[in-house]
Amino acid sequence: MLLCDNGAYYCGISNRPLLRWRAHCSGKGAKYTRMHTPVQMRLVCVGINKAAAARCEFRLKRLKVAEKSALWQLLPDFQTRI
Repeated sequence: MLLCDNGAYYCGISNRPLLRWRAHCSGKGAKYTRMHTPVQMRLVCVGINKAAAARCEFRLKRLKVAEKSALWQLLPDFQTRI
């Protein structure tokens, strides 16, 4: 889960979160993060298979902004040094 410079949350799945973070920050990630630069990342789920990650992502994307914000506050910061 990413917090972007416009205050929005972006959610995606990856089995290599640090490489994906770097791609988003360098403008080679998702179209959304090319327009709205990510400023912070937090991991929601770790050590799950692709199907479970897709289900988690689907549920996260259906949350309201206030619910995403509350979840964000509960998650530890992912060290995202480039």
